[in-house]
Amino acid sequence: MSPSTEAYDRGKKFKLYQRSSSLVDYVLVDAEEIAIEVFHLNDRNKWEVTNYVAGDVVELESINLTLPIERVYRGIEF
Repeated sequence: MSPSTEAYDRGKKFKLYQRSSSLVDYVLVDAEEIAIEVFHLNDRNKWEVTNYVAGDVVELESINLTLPIERVYRGIEF
């Protein structure tokens, strides 16, 4: 997510994706620092957010994926 698209990614785009009955996780990857937000649709049909920063392990339950956040940013210099 770049600074120029952040508002759209968080707002209108996310609302459009929420209409999908198959969407369980919505992931925003920051382009300016090591930071990832994972929005997860829980069992109560409510979106909850988990914020990950440097040193964290990112988890996407919907696809059974667990990885160090640094792996997403491998090769990128800030």
